[in-house]
Amino acid sequence: MTCQGTVATFGTVICRMRVRVCVYGYRVHGPWQPAEGHRFNPAKLLIDPCARQIDGEFKDNPLLHAGHNEPDYRDNAAIAPKCVVVVDHYDWEDDAPPRTPWGSTIIYEAHVKGLTYLHPEIPVEIRGTYKALGHPVMINYLKTVGHYRAGTAAGGAVCQRTTPATYGSK
Repeated sequence: MTCQGTVATFGTVICRMRVRVCVYGYRVHGPWQPAEGHRFNPAKLLIDPCARQIDGEFKDNPLLHAGHNEPDYRDNAAIAPKCVVVVDHYDWEDDAPPRTPWGSTIIYEAHVKGLTYLHPEIPVEIRGTYKALGHPVMINYLKTVGHYRAGTAAGGAVCQRTTPATYGSK
């Protein structure tokens, strides 16, 4: 089985409904040979290892176990986590990517706060934020200097500082 997954790979149509959420799981058939590492049990709903989203919690419940020496043929679908179909479609309307050749492309990499915090034409309440980076003043600035792509410094997790700033950042 490959994770590139066309529907035909698995021989079935997973979801062709117009619903807000479509969930699924796999039931895998095969030999029950624990000594050889085979514990196929179609009574157990399995998650897709390539699923992009999971609905439900992984809990230690005997109903979720396939069985140790003997298969457990109780169906676990009622409590098993399910895979969620993620729809990637987005209507870009008339928008299209720029057709600038890579040889002519300049990537402007900046720290969001450093680029926008002191800019006099950015409203004070959004300075230093991603919203400021999308402000028309910044967009026009980047276009004026000939930059077609902008990259930001990597974001990260935010935590509350419990000690005073000692490394120059405030």
